[in-house]
Amino acid sequence: MKLNAILILVFTSFLAGSIYCQDRVDRILMTNGEIKEGSVTGISDTDVDFVHSGETLTYHLKKASISKIEFSSGRIEVFNPVAPVTEGVNNLNLADHHNKIAVLPFVYIKDGSQQKGDAMEVKAQREFFALMNGHVGQMKVQDPNTTNSLLKKNGLNSDNYSGYTMPEIANMLGVEYIV
Repeated sequence: MKLNAILILVFTSFLAGSIYCQDRVDRILMTNGEIKEGSVTGISDTDVDFVHSGETLTYHLKKASISKIEFSSGRIEVFNPVAPVTEGVNNLNLADHHNKIAVLPFVYIKDGSQQKGDAMEVKAQREFFALMNGHVGQMKVQDPNTTNSLLKKNGLNSDNYSGYTMPEIANMLGVEYIV
């Protein structure tokens, strides 16, 4: 019963965060890793016209320096896919990741100590997957077996997550969002 309450609390927090984060701006991801937020006002053969949030000056950004644009509508337009940073990263196109979610294995605290690698970790991950899968609309939640398999193939576990950025992990898993 407590596990269900915890899962519902985590899921509600995730949804609230998702709704709160939808600030209705366009995001441009540059090939150098920089992120620009504002409004795309035009696209030509070679440039993208862009206005930063809270400003009125229009910038002309070269398409060659733009990786992708995430429009406020949810549409993603990829110009120059970013190559994976590490050897173990999948070579999937970033557009293939759109609207996909992966649920990482849960690590929890029991009796004051962190519990890893037991049956409850997988059970919590599966239950959260089942709960999310029924409430995501157009999003697709990746099966936990696929997620865990890809994590293992890429040498990721709860001990070395901190050595990777979230975009690197998402790219390894072939998803756009991670829970």
